[in-house]
Amino acid sequence: MDTSFYSDEEGMPGEQRQKYYNEKIRWIVEHAYRNSPAMKRKLDQADIKPSTIRNERDMQQIPVTTLEEIIELQKANPPFGGLMTVPPNSFTRLCMGMGTEIWPMSSSGIMHEMVAKTYYAAGVRKGDIMLSTIPFHPIYSGWVVDAGCQRLGVTLIPAGWGNTERTVEMMRRLKPTVYQGIGNSLIEIIRKSEELGYNLRRDFPLRLAIVGGEKLSTSLRSSLENDYGITIRDSYAVGRGAMAYECGHGTWKHVPEQILIEVVDPVAKRQLGPMEPGEPVVTYFDDRYPLLRFATGDITYYTDEPCACGRTSRRLAGWLGRIGEAIKVKERFMHPKEIEGAVRDIPEILDFQVVVTQHEHRDVLTFNVELARQADRAKVGESLRERIRTVSTLEIDNVNVIEHGALPHDHKRILDTRVWD
Repeated sequence: MDTSFYSDEEGMPGEQRQKYYNEKIRWIVEHAYRNSPAMKRKLDQADIKPSTIRNERDMQQIPVTTLEEIIELQKANPPFGGLMTVPPNSFTRLCMGMGTEIWPMSSSGIMHEMVAKTYYAAGVRKGDIMLSTIPFHPIYSGWVVDAGCQRLGVTLIPAGWGNTERTVEMMRRLKPTVYQGIGNSLIEIIRKSEELGYNLRRDFPLRLAIVGGEKLSTSLRSSLENDYGITIRDSYAVGRGAMAYECGHGTWKHVPEQILIEVVDPVAKRQLGPMEPGEPVVTYFDDRYPLLRFATGDITYYTDEPCACGRTSRRLAGWLGRIGEAIKVKERFMHPKEIEGAVRDIPEILDFQVVVTQHEHRDVLTFNVELARQADRAKVGESLRERIRTVSTLEIDNVNVIEHGALPHDHKRILDTRVWD
């Protein structure tokens, strides 16, 4: 085995790789049809027989499944909406997703392999200590990090986020060598350490940062690498726990062999070729959760050109934007329908718009609201913060009361004004 790879499959020759994917595709479609009621219903409604799906090209016959569909399926048929092949007590953990959907986790499985590959390619090895600012409650993201660390024999510090000074103290006492989280959180931690009189290069052994969860700006990456001497490896979370990862040879991101990623036309859902921007849809080779063609709502493009590292996988350009109004903010997905449902519970709010901006590499979430005339502004603001925190785990930074009629009749429910360099 090449010691620069986590597993031999990463360097499969082209013909072997094509055979591998053809076999995986045939197996997962047949398995999903026989064992996942929701997937069987989707294929039956499209009049598709599993035997007709033989390769990647055939996969575009299968209708995509959106996150909104998953949420509705789970509401109608809790807890999993007929998507799983085993009962709830077969899983190690049952977690929330980025919205209100439920995602299960096993003690082993494809998610563990994908995260381990991501960390290994970045340079993480047994003996490292990793500090993660990803939350462990109630969403699954933190447990994904934990799974990868366990596979590699890496010690994990689950710092979470929200108390930067405490995180600096944990770094001082526990001496992590690797950071994992969003890039904006890392620069906040560094700045706080400087306020407290520390020098990152002198006082902390941090050598590597694996970042993801939001678009990494060129300026932030340059600052972390050049000003602070930290090696940066960006990752791209494509759907439920699926990661595409950097290897150190450029910024393209390798697709792990535990999933199939097609890049498709956002409307027609037909497959696109290399370097054509479109929506990545993910099929998971997971016997317990055989989700076929999950539509991520992202925009990216891919290349099948070989990489200098020796890996032969498809590579993605990373996150280039979103389709429609749903956006990712503070590492969470924000969906207009969910936000509307939460606000609807507060009758004093007549209309609203969410505005997402960025200040010093940090996302800022502002709600502009039109209120009924007798409404108590303070109470409404607190109720709004609590409702949004409950449905999405997001924290609102600002609540602005605006004049009646200030919002156009056809305004976008979520306005993203962030600019990426």
